[in-house]
Parts: sequence; structure tokens; C-alpha cells
Amino acid sequence: QRIGGLSLVSNPDFPPTFAISSKLANQLLAPSGHTVAKLKQQLDSKLTPAPFDLGHRVKVNANVVASDAVKTENVAAFIEGSDPKLKDEVVIISAHYDHLGLNPNLKGDQIFNGAADDGSGVVACLEMAQWFMKAKREGHGPRRSILFINFSGEEKGLLGSTYYNEFPLIPLEQTVADINMDGVGGIDVKHPTQSKNYIYVVGQEELSSELIDSAKLLNTSLNTNLELTLDKRFGSDHQSFAAQLIPYIYYSTGLTEKYHQVGDEPNTIDYEHFARVVRLIFASAWQTANQDTRVKSVERKTLKLAGYVCPPCPFACDDQVFSHPGECPVCGMTLAPKYEIRQQGE
Repeated sequence: QRIGGLSLVSNPDFPPTFAISSKLANQLLAPSGHTVAKLKQQLDSKLTPAPFDLGHRVKVNANVVASDAVKTENVAAFIEGSDPKLKDEVVIISAHYDHLGLNPNLKGDQIFNGAADDGSGVVACLEMAQWFMKAKREGHGPRRSILFINFSGEEKGLLGSTYYNEFPLIPLEQTVADINMDGVGGIDVKHPTQSKNYIYVVGQEELSSELIDSAKLLNTSLNTNLELTLDKRFGSDHQSFAAQLIPYIYYSTGLTEKYHQVGDEPNTIDYEHFARVVRLIFASAWQTANQDTRVKSVERKTLKLAGYVCPPCPFACDDQVFSHPGECPVCGMTLAPKYEIRQQGE
């Protein structure tokens, strides 16, 4: 049985995690008098932890063998800027092309096609690459250079974007911003206003405020008239750039009705809404690549490295600070740098 996740390092810190059946769990629980059903009922009724000792009568042996390395690729395309002074600066437009693969244990459809997550982002990335290249051929190319990247391994812990930020094609000092798309098709049935004409826009104040303000102005001036839903917290490849203090803006339609299900198919996408979203994202990228001044960022010289932290995840490890890079020992996500303001005299 395959356990654990993929990692960028050969010897990750986190222990292997086993997923077992209820039948096996009940066998392990039998000496204590508990069952999975009884424990679930107890937890649901009191909503408090219910720890207990299995004693010495339960012993489990397992052999863990490391799997062979898996090779994959980030897919990148580059358009050089037209301005002699600005072309050394680069705007990244990103999405991720991996998904969940297939599950042979399912009956019927076993393939997770990922039309919204993130086929829609990949399609948007390819389409915008064509638009930018067409503009360049017609003599109106972007002033700054554009790097289009479709990352691999996002679903396995932001592996592709983490690797890129360790070994960038363009020095990070020359990277103006990351405009990331993870699921820009489909509709979130739990949208706070029940809107079907929205886009979640995610950023953080010290890195993204200028990009978000620009998106608001463009949404009005272009008459895309989307409802820009802010203050949502979604994890994706933009986190790898945020960890390096690179300005970013993240566009997403969020957790759509078929999120991470085999039903995430092309027929679930509202293509008119999808087109409006992509027009706004293209305008955001065009503005970022052509404005006179570079997007404001954090002054790296005012900061110091304070450790490494886990990206946002469902577990209780987000607030832990580790002294070294690697993987989170709780959830296995790749740890990101944490910075603090350097005090006077440091």
C-alpha cells in the first residue's frame, strides 16, 4: 500500500501516515472496548478530544520502503519585453497543470480530469500567452518581460512552485509579481453572496495592495463588472512567491461544487463568466507589465529570517516556527521562510 506524500528531498522529516479501513481500526481498538462508531458518536456529541491508552496488547509492525524518484516538469514560456530599460524585469503568470490522477477503487468514472482545478487556469495561461505574443508581433509588446509557468506538483504540496523559487529561471530580484490562477472556471455554491458573477481575489496587505487596487479599477473601466470577493484565504502556488516576498495576486473561483471530484468536467464551467474573468486577469497582467513604476514590494534589507513555517493547511501546525527548511513534520507541506522586521542595530 502506498503511504505518505511526495517530497523535494530524499529524506523528509515527517513520519509516514497510514490510512486504514474501519475494519482494521476496530480490530486494533477491540482490547480497549472502543469502536470507530462509538468514538465518532462520542466526539460528535461532546466536540472535545477523547484520548485513551490502547495498552500493551496492541502492536503493529510495518515495513516502509522508499519509492523510486518521480520525474516531472514545470512548463515555461518566455516573452522578452520591448522596453530596453524594463525588459530585465519579469512578470510571472502562473497556473498548475497537475491534478489528482485516478482512483481505481471508484466505481464508474475513476478519472479526476480537473477541468476547473486547474484546467481552467492552464487554458487561461495559454490564451494570455497568445494575446501577449500577438501584441508583440504587431509591435505593441509588453514593456517588461513575461514568464508564463504551468507548475507541476501543486496538489502534492506546491512542489513545482517551491522548486522554481529555489532555482528560478529569472533572478527573484528581477521578478516584479506573480499573477496566479488556480481554478478560474466553475462556481462556488457557498459563495458568501450566492453570486454567479464573481471572482475571489486574494493577496496580503504588504505585498498585494497595489495589485488589488489596480484590479478594482480595471474591473470598473473594462466593464467586466465582476464581484471582486476579497479577504478569502486559499492556498496555491502564489504562496511560494509570497514566501520570497514577491508581490502577488491570486484569482480563483474557489471551492467549486465538484472540487476534487471526478465530476470536475468541462460541462460544469460557465464559459461566458470564465471569459469575463480571464479578460480581467489579462488586463491586470498587462497593467503590471507596462506601468512606468515597478509594483511596490517589501524592502528586503529591512527584514531578517526568523525561521520556517508551514503554509496554511487544515491542521494545527500553521503557527509553528521551525529552525530549518524542509517539510512540516505534521502535514508534510514544504516549509516556507518567515521574515520579521529587522530592529535597529541588528
